[in-house]
Amino acid sequence: MSVFDGHARAWHPRAERLKRRCVAQILRAMALGRQIAPLAVVYHLLPAVLRVRMKRVLIRGALGTNTGLNAAHSAREPIARSSGQANPNVCGVNLIGHVRGEFGLGQSVRLAARMLDSADYPFCLLNYEAGMPGSLNDASLAAWIEQVPRYPISIFFINPDCIQPALAHLREDGASWRYTIGYWFWELETFPAAWRDAFAHVDEVWVATEFVRCAVAAATEKPVRVMPLPALLPVLGPSQRADFSLPEHKFIFLCMFDFYSYFERKNPAAAIAAFRAAFPRGRDDVGLVIKTIHGDRMADAFEQTAIAVAADARIMVHDGHLSTKQVAELIGHCDALVSLHRAEGLGLALIEAMALGKPVIATAYSGNMDFMSDDDALLIGYRSVGISPGAYPHAAGQQWAEPDVAQAAAAMRALADDRAYAKRLGQTARERIQQQYAPSVCAQAMARRIREIEAMTAQAC
Repeated sequence: MSVFDGHARAWHPRAERLKRRCVAQILRAMALGRQIAPLAVVYHLLPAVLRVRMKRVLIRGALGTNTGLNAAHSAREPIARSSGQANPNVCGVNLIGHVRGEFGLGQSVRLAARMLDSADYPFCLLNYEAGMPGSLNDASLAAWIEQVPRYPISIFFINPDCIQPALAHLREDGASWRYTIGYWFWELETFPAAWRDAFAHVDEVWVATEFVRCAVAAATEKPVRVMPLPALLPVLGPSQRADFSLPEHKFIFLCMFDFYSYFERKNPAAAIAAFRAAFPRGRDDVGLVIKTIHGDRMADAFEQTAIAVAADARIMVHDGHLSTKQVAELIGHCDALVSLHRAEGLGLALIEAMALGKPVIATAYSGNMDFMSDDDALLIGYRSVGISPGAYPHAAGQQWAEPDVAQAAAAMRALADDRAYAKRLGQTARERIQQQYAPSVCAQAMARRIREIEAMTAQAC
């Protein structure tokens, strides 16, 4: 059985392609119809449940058997804490965040916990889930979760709009600590004015990249520091391309994103357009995997994806959750990762792909520029464009990148046409990530700042 449940027919024969195109035309007609007032009224008179079911059936038809819309959550094996002894000469920290969250912030607090565990640094892990729209089913660190903070310094992996209720929730139970750090992410050049009240609740802010630091630091006089998270990959067991319904001999590009992270920002349409421009019909030694989560909850954006790929049998789409280990295995079985994003605070999937020795094609803009150069990635030029209303929150008057699709197509051809070059580039990328994001390097940076805070507050732990 494939990891992509129900995905036995990954690369479609002619009859299947025809069916996908016909269904895509129906989806297009429905989308256009909803823009015409009388038809839109009729459409919205239908029961919401019926509308959702109808759209899901059509999306499945447009994507073939590869959507995985109702796939069960993959098993997540709990990870045991290290048996190493904590260093009694240092103070510990409380890590507070969405420990079970199947999204970037959840992965961030888990990475920090695993990093400190590997370094035998004392920490306490607390879970906070209120108000999060994403899935909360990752139980890999469930055994580590505690109920009460134990240390005088707390790091909140919770974004500014949620920091105040998280603090209130903990303090209702009598929790206390001495120093509060917010570990925050943001994807645009200007920090939201609506979030500035959050600075009153923290003593300093940590961020993952210089791009985010510039945005946050411009909005506060409090310390804002880049504190990188490590490239910590799970131990990979034996797996094959067939486990993911991937053909053995094609050069496979991978594009990954979460629909909750905003379709327009992640910009998968550009990756699809670049792939189709790079490889005209008839060239069948290449493929593109679009791996998503939460498409079942963002039907309109998922519909756009279905329409974009329906005419090309070489493009495979899977929406559904995989374990951290399975995600790493999927990246490992693909040949290159493509991210033609319009903005990134960090780009964790890019780091993971590079750590696995995969060449990466990425927009030369925002957070990923902390760990990419022309020596270790294929960077795509862009022009700055205004952000359309509704495309991203708190974006009025701001700009982001519009990557050059033609340049991205040329980069795709360069990798697929010269696999030796692709391998060399991936190896260079791996070496950079191993140096820059080694767990020991990141743990030392975090411990160093914590010791500075201890000295600054002049209180013993």
